[in-house]
Parts: sequence; structure tokens; C-alpha cells
Amino acid sequence: MKTIKQIAEEIGVSKQAVHQKIKRQPLAVNVKPFTSTVDGAIYIENEGITLIKSAFEDINADRQRPLSVDVNEPSTIVNENRDNADYKPFPTVNEAVNGPSTVDVLLSIVKEQQQTIKELTTANRELTTAIENTTASLHAAQALHAGTMQNKLTNGSAKPNEETGPVRINWFQRIFKKS
Repeated sequence: MKTIKQIAEEIGVSKQAVHQKIKRQPLAVNVKPFTSTVDGAIYIENEGITLIKSAFEDINADRQRPLSVDVNEPSTIVNENRDNADYKPFPTVNEAVNGPSTVDVLLSIVKEQQQTIKELTTANRELTTAIENTTASLHAAQALHAGTMQNKLTNGSAKPNEETGPVRINWFQRIFKKS
């Protein structure tokens, strides 16, 4: 296990360059299983170090290749790389650690999220239906209560003062009550 600083010294780049490189995709997903943090320092296992070094070797190989610009051939470097059957821009996860490829990992994440969205949509529909049913019941209960009160008032079976209950007389009114 080595720190980012030790790896940077071996490769011959700055610590920040290594740190930024391992934060970008697809290297971030590939190196993550091989990292651990102890007392604020990030330690990377040998498999992760191999991945980081190979990422920087690809960059150094591109930098060391002479850049020739020919007006008649606008993409000389790209054509050289395509013609070379051994050229690989970046090692895949399967090549490095025999694990799932980045695309497979991302596809599984997308499938999980789609399933979660379907479940949430179904739950949302059920809750919306329940709210609509509850609202309809409340409206029906309010209409029934209003109709009942209207019938009592129009039939004379209830007087407006009787709704509040019997009228209470306090002791002062009892003493000075007019006979």
C-alpha cells in the first residue's frame, strides 16, 4: 500500500495530478475498491497503483510521440492509433482486475434507478387515489351535514338558539329577575 504522494513520486508527476486523475471516470470507479483512508491519508493497494500507473503511461506515451501535422492528412495521430491493433486508450476493469466493466456497473445502476422510479410512481398513484377518495368522502359528509341542518331549520324542529343548548341564568339574573 502506498500513499498518493508516493505514487506521484514514482510516476514523476505532482500529488495533485494523481489526486485529480483518480477522481475522474472511469479510473475513479476502478480504483475505489483498492483505496482506504487512515488518519486522513489515502492509501492505495497494489492493484490500484497498477491502474493509476497505466493511466499515466498512456498519457506519457501520447506526449512522447512526435506530433506531425500534415495538411493533407488532418488526423495522422488518430489514424496511427486506429491502425495499431494493440492500441488501447485505457485499460478496462476486466483487464486490470477481472471485475465488471464500468459500462456494466453503470447499466446496473441505471436499472436499479429505473426500478425505484417505477415503484415510487406506483406508490404515488395509490396515494393520489386514496387522497381523492378521502376528499370525496369529506365532501359527501359536509353536504349531508349541511342538508340535515337545513331541514331542521326549515321544518321548525330546531330553533337557532337551541343549537347552542339551554340558556343558563347566572345568580345575578336570578335575584333581579322581573316577575
